[in-house]
Amino acid sequence: MYKGQYHLFYQHLPEGCEWAFGLVWGHAVSADLIHWEHLPHAMVPTAKSLDADGCFSGCATVDTDGTPILLYTGVRLRTNVDAQPPPPPECDLNLPFIESQLYALPADPDDPLLVDWVKEAAPFIGVPPPNMNLTGWRDPFVVERPCSANDYEWVVLMGSGIKEVGGATIVYRTRSLKHKDSWRYDGLLCVGDGDTGAPDSGAQALGPNV
Repeated sequence: MYKGQYHLFYQHLPEGCEWAFGLVWGHAVSADLIHWEHLPHAMVPTAKSLDADGCFSGCATVDTDGTPILLYTGVRLRTNVDAQPPPPPECDLNLPFIESQLYALPADPDDPLLVDWVKEAAPFIGVPPPNMNLTGWRDPFVVERPCSANDYEWVVLMGSGIKEVGGATIVYRTRSLKHKDSWRYDGLLCVGDGDTGAPDSGAQALGPNV
């Protein structure tokens, strides 16, 4: 809840019911979780940018200064000649699309409806960890806010997978959501078995606070 309003953000395609590139973030608000009002899209793809072909999933949270922030994955197709160049070879997943981790801030934090959002052009994480043979790298999700138990860092998970192994969850930590130099890769929370989907017991654990 923010200033008396619950905010629901969701992915959808304004002109279709089947999955495709060009995803936007829809936005609705409610004061009681029963009656909802649809608002203008919170985020739409921006031409020639890191999210030129889709604003993929992510999360919403409130930063330590009290300002709401949206973390999301921006996608650009490799065939999009107007989009920005690919990542370096050691970080290039060689998919038909290229993913970057981005954020947006409210244009007016005093607006309880948070109608307008301003996207930051530069990513908070620009490329995935190098040489990991990943199948994807997207959908940042905050699982822990800064506190004394985690050395006053944010803990953020990222959906991923390792080729010919299985799904994986990547762990990042940072003292600042908006400062890219503060972010660091902190290993894998879990890796799935490609046959059963069960987590690999050898993967890193986060600890009691997550």
